[in-house]
Amino acid sequence: MFVMPYDFSTAPEFTPAKIILGLVLLLMLIIMTIIKSSHSHKQKIFYLLWFMLLLFPTFFARTKEWDYLDHRFLLPLIGILMFVLSFIQNIGKIKIAVVSSALIIVFSIISIHKSKAFANPHAFCEAIKHNKNNPEAYHFLKGNLEQITEKYEKALKEYNTALTYNPNHTKSLNNRGMVKQQLGDLSGALADYDRAIDLGVKNYHIFKNRGDVRLQFEDLAGAIDDYSVALQYEQNAPAYFNRAVAKFLSLDYAGALEDCDTLLAIDPHYPKAQVLKTEVQKQNIH
Repeated sequence: MFVMPYDFSTAPEFTPAKIILGLVLLLMLIIMTIIKSSHSHKQKIFYLLWFMLLLFPTFFARTKEWDYLDHRFLLPLIGILMFVLSFIQNIGKIKIAVVSSALIIVFSIISIHKSKAFANPHAFCEAIKHNKNNPEAYHFLKGNLEQITEKYEKALKEYNTALTYNPNHTKSLNNRGMVKQQLGDLSGALADYDRAIDLGVKNYHIFKNRGDVRLQFEDLAGAIDDYSVALQYEQNAPAYFNRAVAKFLSLDYAGALEDCDTLLAIDPHYPKAQVLKTEVQKQNIH
């Protein structure tokens, strides 16, 4: 993200050059304000802080797919415009306070209006559709929307397209694996999870997902390994339950019972957890 608001297109292109230029210009403004002694010194500092505090949260929270919404820059822009106008006492016969108030009102209204335009989730996809620096993002996000609404065939098509632009797009690989699971293509799902993990993805979801596929393939040792890795990232009830199932099927009743106890401590009302524990206890007795 650039830090000087001079690109207001719906899908601005964020480059290192823009970031450096923006930081240099902003630093120059801050230095100029600090060294220039005047009655409006505190006022100028306030305007710069307005700009930075409103814009910098999105700067630090930048994600590759989502950071293309032009309405984010309208409220921070008020700070820069007010900063520039603070060097002017009057514009013709109009007091600067009147101009400042008008700017705040106008840009606030525009910002709210543009924000409402993005209430429809599909607008996020359209916002980045023509971004040549990241063409896979559009299809990835569109695939997400189709996946959420359980339109798995359409989601698969979008993830496939995203991966034609960037075969190493790990989020598309993970999500495509999930879609393939829903469509019954377990081999394809396993291949996508393997590829994402080989590319360096290390989190709860990817290992939990691959563990589920391995469990369906009756690769019990592989499933237990994946669930164990997943639980290193996040202590989550579904992974404990599925690992307990895998251990039960592997005749490791003591391990299955331990996972059931841990699971019930995390979520006493987890579906079928007590049923599984009872069955494990029966087998453990024998």
